[in-house]
Amino acid sequence: MKENFYFPLETNIVKDERVATIIEKYGAKGMGSYIMLLIELSNHANNRCKLSNIRSIIRAYKLNRNLIEDLIQNHALFELINNEEDGEVYLSSPYLNRLLKRLNEKKNQCAAAGKKGAKTRWKKNGERYNDPITIYNTDDVVILNAEERKRIKSWKEYLAEALNDRTWVECQAMHSGLGDRFLKYEKDIVNFFINHVITHGKDSVLLSLQDVKYYFANFIRQGTITNNRVATQLDTLEQKQKKDNPYRFETVDPLTGERSYYGNIIPQDAPPRPNERAVWNVCECYWE
Repeated sequence: MKENFYFPLETNIVKDERVATIIEKYGAKGMGSYIMLLIELSNHANNRCKLSNIRSIIRAYKLNRNLIEDLIQNHALFELINNEEDGEVYLSSPYLNRLLKRLNEKKNQCAAAGKKGAKTRWKKNGERYNDPITIYNTDDVVILNAEERKRIKSWKEYLAEALNDRTWVECQAMHSGLGDRFLKYEKDIVNFFINHVITHGKDSVLLSLQDVKYYFANFIRQGTITNNRVATQLDTLEQKQKKDNPYRFETVDPLTGERSYYGNIIPQDAPPRPNERAVWNVCECYWE
């Protein structure tokens, strides 16, 4: 049994007098049975099926035996062919044969046009770059030479290009659910991404700007395992930064730089508050 993915059923088939007679006599059930027979024939070599196999088709699809016999024998929709080699009678459909012949002709025309177009495009590219492109002796495989491959950017170059698209970056910030945190730690997130790509060996499959953008968007997408890992790494980074910040026990106004603790102003020349219990001695000017 061969494998056909589809055959192009004509939309005006119902206007055929023979088909119209079936529909008038049996309704949609008659049309459906006719289509089932065509589908079965299309799955066999030369679009032919042994007449003796029709019984199994009737059982498999729960078709009406009298209806099927009427379709085969009385409406000139099928042909019965005697095979002298095996003594079997085969069922064939002139209508199906015509459809599939037309389909195969169209496929061959498209394949020939595609090959011709591909050769033309590669020829034009070679003229544009003014260096030869190695095309091996096959119609289906085109292999670039070493000079042509040098023109392909690395995935890190595509990543840098993507990051220069600030609208896209801001979309990723929203897409990630990290918001301003994404923009604040953008460089760190990009480094996390680079390490992820290298660790998982994905650098060889990121061959275009679109590939890099798509992979990064999936990497940072909210709710994914990688997004959760990024959030955890940022938590660790923030804790380390807070621990290393000498002014972590104070409140610093980001606009004026004014330092305070619990509403008490700290002189600008005062050393960092050593712990959360320390109090500034105004008279002696030291922490106690």
